[in-house]
Amino acid sequence: FSGQSNGYVFSEVDLSDWSGQSARLRFRAATDSSVSAPGWYVDDVSVSSGVTLQSTAAVSASGTTARTTMLNLSIVGDGEEAVCGDGLLGFGESCDDGGQSSTCDEDCTPAVCGDGLMNSAAGETCDEVSATATCDADCTQPVCGDGVLNTASGESCDDGNSNSFDGCSATCVIEQPLSASARKCLAQNAVWTAKVAMAQTKENQGCVKDLARENILGSALDTCLLADRRLKMAKLKTGLAAVQAKKCTEIPSFGFLTAAALVDAAAIKGAEALGSIFSSEASSLIVGASGSATREERTGRRCRATSACQLTVQKFADKILQLQVKEFTSCVKKEASDRQDPMASQARISGCLPVVAEDARGRIAGAIDKLSQQLSKKCTTPGVVLTDAFGGDCAGEANEVGVSNCVARKLACRSCEMMEGVFALDMDCDSFDDQSSNGSCEGGP
Repeated sequence: FSGQSNGYVFSEVDLSDWSGQSARLRFRAATDSSVSAPGWYVDDVSVSSGVTLQSTAAVSASGTTARTTMLNLSIVGDGEEAVCGDGLLGFGESCDDGGQSSTCDEDCTPAVCGDGLMNSAAGETCDEVSATATCDADCTQPVCGDGVLNTASGESCDDGNSNSFDGCSATCVIEQPLSASARKCLAQNAVWTAKVAMAQTKENQGCVKDLARENILGSALDTCLLADRRLKMAKLKTGLAAVQAKKCTEIPSFGFLTAAALVDAAAIKGAEALGSIFSSEASSLIVGASGSATREERTGRRCRATSACQLTVQKFADKILQLQVKEFTSCVKKEASDRQDPMASQARISGCLPVVAEDARGRIAGAIDKLSQQLSKKCTTPGVVLTDAFGGDCAGEANEVGVSNCVARKLACRSCEMMEGVFALDMDCDSFDDQSSNGSCEGGP
């Protein structure tokens, strides 16, 4: 200390280096002959050593006799050695909760992961200072999928789940990119998925026309949708199987279905799209279905107008589904063709869902607008009642724009589910269809 302090200054000195040893404390003042001042004052000395200490301090000023005074020492504690675990905070203890607690270790130090003391009350299942083969850096047992990378236990990645094909395998090993052959195979499956969607919507239209013309009964509609009456699906299976035999010299480790499985998966969801347009009661709503109207009504102007409305709307609604599928599969083909950053996980495929939602070229939005125009043109003529022509939620919309947007949302659910089935994905179709997690894409059309 030197100069003027302008009052008392608090100072603290760590004496831990002399713990357990005998020591004497000395306060020393030194001056020169050029300055005359009162001297150095020392007061309120506290030694937390658990021992009784007496000492003196000498202060003097130039040209005066040295003065000696006894220091009044304040001893912290009762002078007895602290006992860790007695629940009383004593000298040298940072805490003492009478044993382990969520904040205090059994050695009366703060509970800190990495201190080498396992504290179960603090949530630790191990504590080996650093990550080891048996303990993670967060003081829990190493488990693949816990989101904590532990290279000492053999993990090269840990993305917090137990799924494979997302860049990090179910055994926490980094997944390697697909080979060029495997990526070509995946790209071909994408191309043919779009063909299946197109073919199935044509099948749907054919069945609805036959129902309207009373060539089939309403009870036979569901069977008709997947009957493959023109053998289009059979030809697609044969064609894709030939392509896979030629192109798929190496099968992709994810996102792959055989020709037959792919066509069936896409066709089923394509058939369900009819319910997105007319609700689950399509067989009784289509004008001309057995028992849906009297003979006089079926042959009258009202029947013809409603039938024209339904068939036109189905045609333009199917276009929306086709474009949704086309946008997704085109994205998959593009991702699979990326040579600079080869596809290594299913996330690259799932990432195509936002691309569909973005609709950068506006093709889907254009198809929705055309559907709205056709609703205004074909479904507002005398004799047509929207609630009679269409069932479900969409029939309750206030106008043609509302109906077309409602149908588009429901078709988005079907197209998303189709992509899930074709590429073996797990996507959030419920949020995709209307940008809200509300159960709108669960439990049917």
